[in-house]
Amino acid sequence: MIERCGWFDNPSPRNAWLITTEGEWTIGIQGSHEATGRWPTFPAKRWVKTNGSYGHGCACLKFNRDAESRQVAHILASRAVPLQQCRKEKGLKEPL
Repeated sequence: MIERCGWFDNPSPRNAWLITTEGEWTIGIQGSHEATGRWPTFPAKRWVKTNGSYGHGCACLKFNRDAESRQVAHILASRAVPLQQCRKEKGLKEPL
């Protein structure tokens, strides 16, 4: 189990990644891999819409993973945090 904070990028249905300063963790790919457990829930002020209701927010996740493939296997806990937490993180680029 590890805990990481970064951009929770959900640009389209069933597609999601956690982008951290260490790289990207795949949470879900439509028609393929999908982690079990609850994805974070974001209040409107902590969510940036980029494609209808889809977009990104800043989140912290505790999860089990496959380190080699960088896939999240199971989300144990997730929480939305203020956008500023990710925006001020040096080396962490906000998704488009």
